[in-house]
Amino acid sequence: MNNNESLLVKIGETSDGKIVKCDFSSVNNMLVSGTTGSGKTNLIYSLLHSLMENNDPSNIKFIIFASKISDYDFMSRSAYLLYPLISDPRLVERGIAVAYEEAAKRMEHRELDNSPHIFLIMDDFASAAEREYIIDAMRRLLMLTRLVKMHCILVTSIPTSSIVPSEVKALIPYRISFTTTSPQISRMVIGRAGAETLRYPGEMIYKCGNQMLTLDAAYSEDSINRIRIIDEKHRDEAEIDEDLRSALAQLESKKYSYEPEDELTEDAIAFMFKSGQISVSMIQRRFRIGYNRAARIIDEIEQKGLIGPQDGARPRQVLISEDVYYGSNANSGENEEPMQEDAIVFNIEIEDDKNEPDEWLGKNIFKSLSPEQQAKILDADYEDDY
Repeated sequence: MNNNESLLVKIGETSDGKIVKCDFSSVNNMLVSGTTGSGKTNLIYSLLHSLMENNDPSNIKFIIFASKISDYDFMSRSAYLLYPLISDPRLVERGIAVAYEEAAKRMEHRELDNSPHIFLIMDDFASAAEREYIIDAMRRLLMLTRLVKMHCILVTSIPTSSIVPSEVKALIPYRISFTTTSPQISRMVIGRAGAETLRYPGEMIYKCGNQMLTLDAAYSEDSINRIRIIDEKHRDEAEIDEDLRSALAQLESKKYSYEPEDELTEDAIAFMFKSGQISVSMIQRRFRIGYNRAARIIDEIEQKGLIGPQDGARPRQVLISEDVYYGSNANSGENEEPMQEDAIVFNIEIEDDKNEPDEWLGKNIFKSLSPEQQAKILDADYEDDY
């Protein structure tokens, strides 16, 4: 099997039984979107299986970010990894930096014949993209992928303009949309409505250039166990790359500090003590800011140990008193441990943090509502899923 054939992967099947394949020797970047449970991650498993089945670790390498580490723990010691499996959104830039550094090196030396294809898989991209520098770093990398045998696969259920801006989306010509919750989200992914009408998990619309096909996704039967078998075979033949071992050891032993980045965090804490409770929507209303920024502030307050974990739509429980906090605030942070659980996936985006209050609520529409309807909007919890 030549190198091009080894990168030819079955991606789906039409209703009349025609097989559709994706040729990763020419496909550089791909966006995969759809609601939770629609089939996104299972498709990635199948792509991993097909690529690993047809290539040994000298031909392909993976860098994988997974917001749910349990979804990819079978890859945690894989010989195919170029960098250790990443689950903390705060460490995503390291994986992107590894890919970008390799891309820059390949651009400089122009020696690609013996270089492996590198696949950067981001599942779920939204949990990392809340940090603006991640989006900028990804944009710069996407510009190089076609030239340096790299492939970026961004997986997200939230394809809004704040998560996948137009300048990033323009660099991703290949799109897959599983079912979406609305025609608007379908248009964000594939440029037109239609994905909202898909009938069952695994049914998808594949957009390649100007062509679109409705397919049943090609899922490999028992793909995780098959991947394990392939991986064990290669680990028996050769030890994991020494650089990877070193990176794994560093990642497992290093403690990462997390410092608040938002200037409103302390003001939000004061507001929390005054109110006796706190939630993302309360911060949005009080400070007239967007969802992503408010959610980051909530994360920072939780990092300080001031509030409990999320409990559905209820406000967060305040764990300490105002006197205790301000009495010890000067010494706080020295021995703080980083958050261990995965970051919250932000499912609602209110754009433009700088808008005036009336504009933030939708000036014309909001003013036309009854007092009862206005109250319902103000009390809404924006953490609900689409």
